[in-house]
Amino acid sequence: MQIAVIGAGAAGLTAAYRLLQAGHRVTVFESQPYVGGRTHSEHFGPGHHLDTGAGWLTTAYTQTLKLFDELGERERLRPLKASGPSELLVDGQSYLGTGLPRTAAGDHLIPPEERERLRNWLH
Repeated sequence: MQIAVIGAGAAGLTAAYRLLQAGHRVTVFESQPYVGGRTHSEHFGPGHHLDTGAGWLTTAYTQTLKLFDELGERERLRPLKASGPSELLVDGQSYLGTGLPRTAAGDHLIPPEERERLRNWLH
């Protein structure tokens, strides 16, 4: 049977994968130029990406973690120790606080033109 799946986010890709396993022919349609749906990251400057949706998962997502295991992709997940949603990881270093990220000395981590783009995107 030929089946169409609308959307290449996590649910659509999982559905397509399971349908293929069941022996169906599947076509996935996606309106964006990338797959991942809300797990997409936007690039805002050297070493700085902002998750525009789901960007992390916890050990409570047992079924999702089992799927990563089944696909042989569990090693792609990187364990992080985060103190809360305001923590930002840039080039392997954590920064805390609200607003645009700065170093401990107060210097901006993002160049001026990228800060403006990020501010516009956040509003």
